[in-house]
Amino acid sequence: MKELIKEVSTKQCFPVRHAVLRKGRPLSSCAFEDDQNEHCFHLGLFRKSEIVAIASFIPRGFPDQKTTKTSFQLRGMAVLDAHQGRGFGGQLLRHGLGLLKERGVHILWMNARIGAVAFYQKLEFSSIGDLFDIPPIGMHQRMYKVIQNE
Repeated sequence: MKELIKEVSTKQCFPVRHAVLRKGRPLSSCAFEDDQNEHCFHLGLFRKSEIVAIASFIPRGFPDQKTTKTSFQLRGMAVLDAHQGRGFGGQLLRHGLGLLKERGVHILWMNARIGAVAFYQKLEFSSIGDLFDIPPIGMHQRMYKVIQNE
């Protein structure tokens, strides 16, 4: 069965964000401050007609780094529990990286949950800085990948 990846609306991200990233919290906690930024985009991976994985790409400077290169932050990367371990997250992220490269973006970075660090390392993201806490979610590691150098 072929999966389809396409841009989706913020609201289409909420069910997956809520189920995976915000369990037990209000649905309103799924909204990110920059979801409506005109340059932000959200991708969904569909299996049949169901969105099973999502990721949001938000234009935001790379913190603590002295660079003028264009960077985006990955937020809300999630795959429904029943669909994890099938490569959907990697497929979705690689698609997003391709779109960012086409748009001339140099760096993609994120605040990765500790449990996801190995996933991002497999996709050649590097860690930077110390672990830090984002209450009430937990410990995170900042990670990044250079998409293009020039």
